[in-house]
Amino acid sequence: IILICLLVSLPAFAQTDELTLESTTAPTVVEESTATGDSLLEEPTEAPDSPDVTENISPDKEIPATAPMELSEKSAPEVTTPAEMPESTSEMADSDVDATTPNPTDDENKPTEEPEKVAEEKLPEPEVRTPVITTEAPKDDRFINHQKSHWLTTFGFEGMKYKLPFDFEGTKRNVRERDQELYGARFGLGGQIYLGYGFFTTSTAEVFYLGTLFTKSQEAGPQVSGAEAGHIKRTSGFYGGEISQSFGRIFEFRSKNPILEEWVHLTFEPFVEAGLGAGQSYNKVNYHYDTGTSGTREDYKRTIRDTLTNARVGAGFNMTSRSGFFLQVRATVNRFDISKRKIDTYERQNQAAGTQTPTATDKNAKMDPVTVFTLGGGYKF
Repeated sequence: IILICLLVSLPAFAQTDELTLESTTAPTVVEESTATGDSLLEEPTEAPDSPDVTENISPDKEIPATAPMELSEKSAPEVTTPAEMPESTSEMADSDVDATTPNPTDDENKPTEEPEKVAEEKLPEPEVRTPVITTEAPKDDRFINHQKSHWLTTFGFEGMKYKLPFDFEGTKRNVRERDQELYGARFGLGGQIYLGYGFFTTSTAEVFYLGTLFTKSQEAGPQVSGAEAGHIKRTSGFYGGEISQSFGRIFEFRSKNPILEEWVHLTFEPFVEAGLGAGQSYNKVNYHYDTGTSGTREDYKRTIRDTLTNARVGAGFNMTSRSGFFLQVRATVNRFDISKRKIDTYERQNQAAGTQTPTATDKNAKMDPVTVFTLGGGYKF
């Protein structure tokens, strides 16, 4: 009888151990023993060599409903894994699942890491600004691109020689034909068109003015007995306008500033040009010598007004910085064509009466080609 009771109670122990395994393998739930209230179930480990105690139990044998079996330390060695249990014992375990296993909905309420990840993604990331230290100045919009078209302004200082037909023979001084030296400046506006591959063409309209200072010599005042007094003035002015077209090429290079000791980017722009223009000139000489009624007394005054046209060809170069300012050096050969010349003359020989010559018009006046040197600059924008 005792042996039969032991055989009948073995499936109950096996069923209880299986339920205990299912409850203890839950990820976060630990079942407390209701009977003892002191010990916690540890995670079972597999026993590969343990004998299967359920082989001799028939599947049709019913297990009476009894109170839940209490676990003891003696039943621990007889633990079997769920994989070794037959299907019949798993079906019998379904009736006691509610009493021994936790609520299956607890897995749904199990905390997960997904809400925390979503919350972290929604949080704005703090902006971290790190100061950047550079050794070179950043590029600025003020720095022009030499490979683009630009408007430009030009100015320059130049000089030329203007040949004038003066002719007077006096007792004290002679006035002869000479080259009048003129100095002045010009100002222009234009545009530079970039053609590609470093080539460019520039169209410019310029106005100019050149003149000379008068010279005066005085030896003594006429009130001094036996003294000589005289002076001579030469006054010239030449003004007009020109249009020109140039063609050149851009070469970029770096150069060191000798003052600031910094490297700068420059362009060297050699060019050739041709131009047409028109102008007016006014030239006058005034000679006077007088030592009194008993001495020498003579005068010579001549005024020459020319209307002329100009055709010129030349060459030069620009040195341009990245900020747009440039230096210009240019030399041109000018062929002036005098279309009209008017001459007014007044002469008085020694102690003779003065004579005023009527205005004479010379339509055959000519000038030799004149070379003009220009030093200036400008700005591109």
